[in-house]
Amino acid sequence: MRRYVLLFAALIIFHSAKAQVNANEAKAAYLLAEECYGKADYKCALEYLQQVRTSLGTTNCKILYLQIMATRELHAKDPNVADKVLPLIDEFEKSADYASFNEEKSLEITKMKLALKKEQKALKEKTDRENAANAAAEKAFSEEFTRFGPLGITLDQLNELHPELNVKKWKKEKINTYHPSWVDFDLYVPSEAYPFCTVDNDTVFKNKISSVNLGIAGEKILQYRSVLAYADKKVNKNALAATVQEIIAIISAYERKLGFSPVISESVLYDKAAGKVTSYVWVRGNRKIELHRLLYPNGKLPVAKLTEIITSNN
Repeated sequence: MRRYVLLFAALIIFHSAKAQVNANEAKAAYLLAEECYGKADYKCALEYLQQVRTSLGTTNCKILYLQIMATRELHAKDPNVADKVLPLIDEFEKSADYASFNEEKSLEITKMKLALKKEQKALKEKTDRENAANAAAEKAFSEEFTRFGPLGITLDQLNELHPELNVKKWKKEKINTYHPSWVDFDLYVPSEAYPFCTVDNDTVFKNKISSVNLGIAGEKILQYRSVLAYADKKVNKNALAATVQEIIAIISAYERKLGFSPVISESVLYDKAAGKVTSYVWVRGNRKIELHRLLYPNGKLPVAKLTEIITSNN
């Protein structure tokens, strides 16, 4: 019996000594955390504070106060700082010694909580607006990208989607491009096709498919092309200026609809004095929508034209 009493006493002494060691380590770690905080080394301060919590096996308002302050400073430039600090403040307010803690410091933490919640709300509202705008832009882009049909389908499948186009009678070019008989797909709609409301027995070609490209393999559609606006000075001397304004309006409408600005580049075809081609390119993932504005008011082809190309960005 006496042996058990001695063993029990030894265990008490051992645990008391261990508890004292832990308490001393916790105090030392806290002092080091304060030193680190004073030197603006907030990461160091938080590491020591974690050691304090580990040594004590618990926490209190004094420890949490310093942890809150160090965490806020460490993540001051992080827009999501509230997500890191508010849980600590909640723990601080639920601490057993909260009621007896320094009133001035408690008030400081409360003010911080209110400010962080306001920032958190504003950030959420901003994120929600951006997500909504991005979703709307994605919807608009997808609708425009697939308006003729998906890429990767065959000519037979395109004919099923658009029987009115009579795809089986389209002409084939050497570069594996197919187009209706009424359109010169590469540069411009011929003069005799103007105006665009009456072509080949009243066929409407504006905003319709003017050509598709099947690539080298020649099996599936890799690109759709369409004419959005067109005028020929040789046919109608007064149409060019109006069509240029129409083209500008269409490009602006695409930018508003797609929700972001395109990458713009310029190039020339034929003689440089005749005019230029301006390209507007929108890309989302591997999908690409291009508008090409051709303006040759004084060249051999005195035309103004806006062409759309829908293709993959691979």
